This record gives sequence, C-alpha cells and structure tokens, in this order.
Amino acid sequence: MLTNLTNSQPKLFGWSYSLITIILLTIFSLGVRMHYTQLQKGKLEVTTWDALGYYAYLPGTFIHKDISKMDWLVEKEKEYNLSGGDFYQFQKLPNGNRVGKYFIGVSIMELPFFLTAHLYASTSDKYEADGFSAPYQYSLAYGVLLYFVLSLILLRKILLRYYNEIVTSITLIILVLGTNLIQYTSVDSGFCHSFIFFLYVLVIHFTIKWHEFPTKGKAILIGIIIGFSIICRPTEVLMIFIPLFWGVYDGVSFRKKWALIRRYRSHIFLAILFCFIVILPQLFYWKWVSGVWIYNVGSKWQFLDPWFRVLFGFEKGWFIYTPLTLLMIAGFFFMKNKEFKGTVLSFGLLNIWLIISWHDWRYGGTYSNRALVQSYPLLALPLGAIVSSINKTFLKSSFYPILVYFLFVNLFQIWQYNRGILLNDGMNLQYYSAIYLNPNPTLQDFSLLDTKEHLEKSKVKESLLYLGFKEIQCTKKSSSLLYLKDYASLPQKERWLQVETTIQSYKGFCSSFLCFGFANHSTRKTTSIRLNRPLAKAEHPNSYTFHYKVPSGLGQGKLYCFLKTNRQFEGNISKLRIFELE
Repeated sequence: MLTNLTNSQPKLFGWSYSLITIILLTIFSLGVRMHYTQLQKGKLEVTTWDALGYYAYLPGTFIHKDISKMDWLVEKEKEYNLSGGDFYQFQKLPNGNRVGKYFIGVSIMELPFFLTAHLYASTSDKYEADGFSAPYQYSLAYGVLLYFVLSLILLRKILLRYYNEIVTSITLIILVLGTNLIQYTSVDSGFCHSFIFFLYVLVIHFTIKWHEFPTKGKAILIGIIIGFSIICRPTEVLMIFIPLFWGVYDGVSFRKKWALIRRYRSHIFLAILFCFIVILPQLFYWKWVSGVWIYNVGSKWQFLDPWFRVLFGFEKGWFIYTPLTLLMIAGFFFMKNKEFKGTVLSFGLLNIWLIISWHDWRYGGTYSNRALVQSYPLLALPLGAIVSSINKTFLKSSFYPILVYFLFVNLFQIWQYNRGILLNDGMNLQYYSAIYLNPNPTLQDFSLLDTKEHLEKSKVKESLLYLGFKEIQCTKKSSSLLYLKDYASLPQKERWLQVETTIQSYKGFCSSFLCFGFANHSTRKTTSIRLNRPLAKAEHPNSYTFHYKVPSGLGQGKLYCFLKTNRQFEGNISKLRIFELE
C-alpha cells in the first residue's frame, strides 16, 4: 500500500527537509566542479580517455563530417592529447574505417550542451569551433550537472512515496556524499555514469506511474528510456527487470502482476517496439562503418568465475573504498511488502553479478567501482528501507556518528584520489593503510605500493654509498646498472637497508622501475619501485625512499641497483644513497 507522506512532514522555515537537502547537495556538487575546474587552471579536459569514445560522434557528425574513417581525430590528438595515445576508443578495421568501442547514446544526451558550446565557439574570435576547445569542455562539464540535479529532484519525489522527510534526506545525503557518485558527476563527468543515472531515475518514475494508471504513452516512454540506456551502455539491458518485477513482493503479488501483464499485452508490445526503434541508430552506425549490423566491441564475461575483488578487493573494491554502499545491500533484508522488492532483488543481484563477471575487472581508472554508479537510484530504495528501520530503534544514537564518520572518509578519499595520493589502479592493503585519512604521506608510504617491507622506528646506522649526478639511457626492455657492491648476509640476523634516490626522467617515466637487491651464487631477491608513483611527475626531479630486508644466512653476495624499463628511457639520477639501519 502506497502512502504519500509529503503533506504531514516537518518543515524548516516553510521548506521541507528533503528540499533543503536537494538545494545543499546541488550547491555542493557545483562547488566541487568549480573547485576542480580552478585546479586545472583553465585547462579543463572532459573529453579524454573513455569520455572521448562516448563524445567523438558529435564533432565527427556536426563539424568534421566523418564518423567512419575518423582521420580528423588523429590531427586533434596531436593538438589536445585526447586518447591516451593508442586510439583504443576507435578500432581500426580492414576496410580502413574506425569503429567506436563505445555506444552512441551518451553523445545523444550530450547533444544540447555540444550545440550550445558550438554556437558560442562559432561566434567567438577567441576559441576554435572544433569540438574540443574550452567552450565544449566547460559546457559538458557543467551541463551534466543539469541531469544530476533533475535526477535528485525526481528521486526525492520517488523516495517520499515510501519514506518520511528525514529518511529521504539522509538517503540522498548518503547517495551523494557517501559514495563515488559525486566523483562521476562533478569531476569525471565525461563518463557515461551520470547520464545513465538520470535514465534510471526516469524509468523508475514512469514505472510507478504506469502501475498507478496504465497507459500506452507511459509504456512507450519506458521502452524509449530502456532503449536509450542500452545504446549508452549495453549491460543496462538489465533495466528491463525494473518494470517487469515492480509490484512483486510475494506469491500473491506475483500472480497479480502476471495478470496485469496479460491484461496490458499491447502496452508491453509497444514498449518493446519503441525500445528497438531507439536502438536502431546504433545498428545503422555499425552497418555503415563496419559492414555488419551487430559489431563485437570485444567484451568478455566469466559468469561462473566472477571477480569478487570488485566488491571486496583493496585494489578498488566497492565495499572497501565506499563502505556506506554496504547499507544498500543490507537494505535488501528490510523491504518486506514494499512494491519495489521484486525489482530490487532481481535487478540488484543480477546487475552486481554481471559487473563482477566482466573479464576486465579493473574497469580502467576508477575510484571504488564506477560501473555500479548508474544503478544507485534503484539501490536508494533499499538504502531508504534500512535507514527507516534504524530510525525506529535504539541503534539510531550510534548510527549517526558512524554515518558522519564514513561520509567524511569518502569525501577525504575523493580529495586524495583527485590529488593523486589514492590511485585509480594498483592499490593494495599496506599502502591503503598507510594513507588512510593521511593528508601528507611520506616517500616511505608511497613505496608500499611495491613492497611490504618497512622497518618501524628505524635509525640510520651507517652510510654505504653516496652517488652523485649520472645520466641514464636505456633501450626498450633493457636496464642500466647504477650500483654494485660486495655485502655479507649474516646468519640468524636480519639486516635492513634504506635506499634514497632522486631521478628525473624525460622518456619512459610511466614504464620504468628502480630495482634494488641482494644476490649470490644461489639466491637473488629484488625489490622494484615504480618511478610513476603518487605525486611524481614526468620530466621533474622525483625523490624515492624505501626499505629493503637483506635475506639472512646466505653468506657473501652483492648488493645491486639498476633501472629497468619496458620502453626507451632517458633521464638522470642526481643522487643515490644507501644506508644500513638499526
């Protein structure tokens, strides 16, 4: 049974709590966008990496008149450095064309902002109307916030159908400030997630409206929204479970829902028809560019051997880096007799399984797991259910301090992420522990990305070496020896060393490692430290410090230090110091 609680809710200065929450969250999201825009010092770059794959159809269609060969993109790459260097966004075909790895739906949703920017750039003497100059970047970066705010307004209305003002407000706060949602609306806004987030809110809204009073128009809209979602990201085909199981929460409601579907078969047919019509432009694009109606973009799945580290791993696990998302899943057990129970369970479980089964479990560079962001509107319903239940128990007094703590943790980690301290890939437990709520990690902390060895409360016993300036050059997959010295490994006693160095690289920065170790005729132990560590910059002098535990009981051997690279390297080492510790 539905209850509309809006009229009887408490207000602050005549404004409902949830409406005030929406206003404050809007101001906050805009402030975050402005802050990171300012940090980029006028060089806002939204249409790069994956975002380029979604967006490039617009300048290709309206400006460069080419979405098949994409030759113009090669020239723009030289000017703007858009693709990451290898054009993975558009795959080269034997017929000479390039076919997009990413679907066209997001570009359609970006179209209003693109046209606004193009009109401005075309009438301005300051900017080039090429699809990538500053007006396009700013229009897309701030335009996506319009979808976000509309999403919050409509999601508030949906939540108020089931929960009071307080619960609705808290649910919205957790959703925006306690997850990675704000990262993909106010910082990395060129990705697809915030756009599809809006589509999820829409499909839930029209699903509710259709169940209240079924009409063909609402059914058509549901079909159109699902179709759009599919051509934004094909895995969103699971969105079909939202209208399919809405209203199902037990055996009786299931039979009623099946009767409703049979009664309105024509509505279901229309929804499917218009869903297919919306998908047609994607099929026509594939046929035109590649010669086939359905092009395999290369996704692979392993449903029988999923990657649970997507949820629990310290690399970028959803529950590890955004722990408040656990409340969304815990809410599954608090949805008794809710009309969205069947939808949340069927969609939620299948969607999570689908996401953790993708072969590329890392999902590129990401804060927490970004592939789940767009489904948060549906997960807000069980989130509200558990918040509502906690509010009715004695747990409320301890829940809110914990909630505030984890909201702070999430926002602090987003700050670390955008500063480069928390990595978008390659994290581990020891490094995460070292930087947890730490605004100023040390060089030794950074080394924990590559080694677990760390001697607490160590003191320098003596210096083994000081090496001054030295030029370094390596060819591809080669090394340059920096240091070689006789050294004894003691029986039954560990020896610890501290290595400090400053290296400046002009080529090969991202693919090179400083390697240090001990070896004798039978054993070798090497520690490799990446040059491209947090806060390090190419072509700048970067300092590195790490500890090394010499294996005991191996007798006489040699200490060695060399630079290893997978690409050509050019640079210099301004110092190399090795200390024995006690």
